[in-house]
Amino acid sequence: MSTLLRISRSAVAATIYEVAKVSDCWREAAAFWLGPSETLATQTIIIPQGRGVVLRPLSLQISEEWMNLLGEFCDQTGQVVLGGVHCHPEDWSSYSEIDADGFFHAPDFVSVVLPNYGKTELAEADERWGVYIGLPWGHWRRSHWQREVAIADDAPFEVRTLPE
Repeated sequence: MSTLLRISRSAVAATIYEVAKVSDCWREAAAFWLGPSETLATQTIIIPQGRGVVLRPLSLQISEEWMNLLGEFCDQTGQVVLGGVHCHPEDWSSYSEIDADGFFHAPDFVSVVLPNYGKTELAEADERWGVYIGLPWGHWRRSHWQREVAIADDAPFEVRTLPE
């Protein structure tokens, strides 16, 4: 099985930091990892905020309008959405039926659920993070961080919010 996503340790740390900051320890938050389809290397971390994004204690809602902004950004930068992260309140992470139906889906998309509203660290990835891989026809399979993600140290990245 080949790696579906490449990301630096510092990009993972930045993602965790941003998700935890936006969640403020009481609501779900999200981030998307973007990069070129040729390398599968994360170059941009997008934090959904603003109009069309609603964050609640047990759910988040991202509008079609916001998703269109994400698509436009991908088109302008030549990147694709490789993966995404959202957080749950529990100290372990599972994938709910709402997650499976409502969060971004694409074949080979790496969807990560962080525990404790994002208060976690990379060392807990295989034990406490939920990692799910998009399959055709809207289905998912459970996996593990180290099986799907390669750590690429010192790879450059940027953190952005949409809209800016």
